[in-house]
Amino acid sequence: MNFRFADPDYVNFVPKDAMEAVLKFKRLQKQGLHPARYPEALIECAASLSDAEQGKFEEWIVCPQGAPGKECIDVEHFSKENGRIHAAMVAAQEDEKSA
Repeated sequence: MNFRFADPDYVNFVPKDAMEAVLKFKRLQKQGLHPARYPEALIECAASLSDAEQGKFEEWIVCPQGAPGKECIDVEHFSKENGRIHAAMVAAQEDEKSA
């Protein structure tokens, strides 16, 4: 364990699991991370996580407090829907180029 984690302002680490990714993101927020940089910061925090840990981190992003007595939204819904929308946008752009 890195002893520097004891410093609540320490962010110079690469998260190894979802817990560390949440910890790093929250510390970045505390240090004044501008909301416009949230997407990049979330990607940076998740970049080295395994698929399973990325899934946990995505679940936290969607439902950070959990939902007592209820299930949170399945994050796969967003991935599939975003994929469908992206494919439609690419197809529309290709149609415009060929016209």
